[in-house]
Amino acid sequence: MGVRPLGLSAIELLESLPPELVSAVTEALKSLGLSPGDPLDDDHLTKIFREVSRSLGKARAYQAFREAGVVRGITRAKAFVVGDAAVGKTTFCVKLATGRFKEEYKVTVGVDFYTLDLISGGRLVKLVLWDLAGQERFGLVRPNFYAGSCGGFIAFALDRPETLRSVPGWVREIEENVGRKVPAVLIGTKLDLSPSLPEASNIAEELDLVGYVPVSSKTGENLMRAVRTLISACVNI
Repeated sequence: MGVRPLGLSAIELLESLPPELVSAVTEALKSLGLSPGDPLDDDHLTKIFREVSRSLGKARAYQAFREAGVVRGITRAKAFVVGDAAVGKTTFCVKLATGRFKEEYKVTVGVDFYTLDLISGGRLVKLVLWDLAGQERFGLVRPNFYAGSCGGFIAFALDRPETLRSVPGWVREIEENVGRKVPAVLIGTKLDLSPSLPEASNIAEELDLVGYVPVSSKTGENLMRAVRTLISACVNI
């Protein structure tokens, strides 16, 4: 079965599923406030996949989506998340991976990683986010964790504009350690606390980054936009 075109409706998805999965998907649709006639884009399908995975497990959810023609395979990718200390890198990763938000986290020691599943272009993308510690004392260990990255995110905090000045240094570190230029998205975190900075777009353009996206891990605003900006640039769908 080929992959169904974008714009698949909720009712069409339900009709294409094995009977034993209809109940779980129906509950997922309700939780998202979707009605049977609503068209489903990749963001909707990603949210439905996550809801079904919670109740049935990821393997069964993937099998069902493949049988329904929603996805045709799995793509795996690794992305780094770098930036100065305490700009919200861990909060960004945790919100994407779990949907949860906490005001405070312990300082990242070296590296942590988080897995994000999303549907993009008819594939299930399993994106592993490598949260690299921003403190200067970890500068000697960070290079070990860039290998194999298809690209990543450079973060600064909108409520600390001085962290934007560090972005060129992060670009240099990435290129020196990856060994080549890779796609990177500039994210301005804490949009719920401070407005976006227009100069960030100029810096992203000057440094030839994929783009600039202001985000809020607290409200979730623009998080998936940032991820999809990176995916479109560095993952072969």
